[in-house]
Amino acid sequence: MEYKLLVLLLIALLTSSFSEAGEANLSWTPPTLNDDGSLLTDLASYEIWHGCSQSGSYTDVEVILAPASTHIASGLPDIGTCYFAAKATNSAGVSSVFSNESSKLMGALELPGIVDDTTITWAESQDMPATFVGSNSASSSTGTVPSVTHGLTILENDVVVAVIYVNNSNENITLISGFTEDYQANTSQTATISVQTKVAGAPEPASYSSSKDTSTRWAMYILVFRGVNTTTPIDVTTVADSGPSSNSVVSPSIIVAANAVGIAVATQDTGSGSMDSVDNGYTGLITEPNQISGVSYRIFTTGGATGDVITTSSLSIGWDALHLSLAVAAAGGANPKGPLGMVLNGPFGGPL
Repeated sequence: MEYKLLVLLLIALLTSSFSEAGEANLSWTPPTLNDDGSLLTDLASYEIWHGCSQSGSYTDVEVILAPASTHIASGLPDIGTCYFAAKATNSAGVSSVFSNESSKLMGALELPGIVDDTTITWAESQDMPATFVGSNSASSSTGTVPSVTHGLTILENDVVVAVIYVNNSNENITLISGFTEDYQANTSQTATISVQTKVAGAPEPASYSSSKDTSTRWAMYILVFRGVNTTTPIDVTTVADSGPSSNSVVSPSIIVAANAVGIAVATQDTGSGSMDSVDNGYTGLITEPNQISGVSYRIFTTGGATGDVITTSSLSIGWDALHLSLAVAAAGGANPKGPLGMVLNGPFGGPL
């Protein structure tokens, strides 16, 4: 999963007063936003961590209640180097990730009034787009157990999308183990389509299987994406359409968010022929000949209307189409933004 990076401002500096031996004086600017961009209204405390053995090794923590914005770290050794990092915590007890690390050489000479008040400003990055991991599919002219051996390396929290098309109306397409059904409907071309999603665990099975009522033609597609919202993967309710004989299958336009994934599904009422191409920036078209159909995707860098997605087939025949969107991964939800930026500064215009 991807995250927003370097999105808080935290200024930590030595004050212009003398520090006692074994102390470090810190001050900071409180965060104002959560990592989903909403206002941070329930900041509760800060965790100030330090260790004096090696970088990245923090052995002690002090909890400082908001709205405090200063702290004296005491009980430190008189010599050696101490390392500091911080977290912000909200009223639900959810913390940001660690700040970047700063260090202080203990026992260094400090003079009043000569402190470099260096300020860190972080440029907020945006949610990173989802990434396509891979896909596979299978089909048959008979059988009651649609199944795909995917052959993919699926990591924990990847989102797996299964699209199952059966050439018969009113079929009961069962859930694949561990999946949630987001859409199942009969189509005007006397078929049944099911869209199911799963947030992957570790490890995932090598194949996925469903079942249906009758021994009729079927096609099953597995697509895997990384960086998709694991709470509610489907962002836009699936939109379905159908049409008379044509070799252009039209997945109707939907509204997607920036960095989200659009998935277009095209099917025709025949067991021969092929889906040959797709337009509108969609790619990765996979197609199955035993039940002519195809699935493609596009990762959008900007949000808005997708426009119709036209998948072209080798035959002019009645068709059905779906269009859906996967939501981009939240950067952790409404948690204090992180990492926090922390710097200690000292005399003579330079960092300690």
